[in-house]
Amino acid sequence: MVRGRAVSRPVTDVLENVRKTIENGFREIVITGVNIGRYEEGEIRFEDLLAQILEIPGDFRVRISSLEPDGFGAGFVDLFSHPKLMPHLHLCLQSGSEKTLLRMRRMYDVEQFRKTIRQFRAVYPDFNFTTDIIVGFPGETEEEFRQTLDAVNEFSFSHVHTFKYSVRNGTRAERLENQIPEKIKIERSAKVRHLSDENRHKYYQSLIGKTSMFWLRK
Repeated sequence: MVRGRAVSRPVTDVLENVRKTIENGFREIVITGVNIGRYEEGEIRFEDLLAQILEIPGDFRVRISSLEPDGFGAGFVDLFSHPKLMPHLHLCLQSGSEKTLLRMRRMYDVEQFRKTIRQFRAVYPDFNFTTDIIVGFPGETEEEFRQTLDAVNEFSFSHVHTFKYSVRNGTRAERLENQIPEKIKIERSAKVRHLSDENRHKYYQSLIGKTSMFWLRK
């Protein structure tokens, strides 16, 4: 309600913004916005816009900020073979529990998320994924939280941004039953952070001795 209806910037504006940024000496472009995976201007979708950005002349690299797992096609996956596009995505999971995601009114489920991860790692085994997790959403049981920990392990995120759910006045979630005590939120947050640290170390260790086109990029 605060954001209002989604609006996509014109393609020409985005491309000109990138060109000017490169001309000013910057060598890393981060594509960011709200729900950027749903970008749409005419027949241009997000992966089409990204392809045009990658073809802009210059010595620079591109990263993508936070995305939701919107069921990207093979064309999006293939874009990561481009030498300017860094092999990393921050995909927002929020919870590894299907029931919790339903209460959050997320537009995806864990299985859809799993398919997206597998799409990328089938082509790029060392592809780096990070994510967001919210703990203590109203009604989150111990079993649902355990499912989140299992998901963090399964998807081998190299880092997890962990947030404790906080009440916002006037929201639907404020009116949900079984609000989680702050002490439990703190405990669950600590467990996710600890697991995130372990996964990051494992990911770094997995790269020792490896050479690939990804890690040779500037």
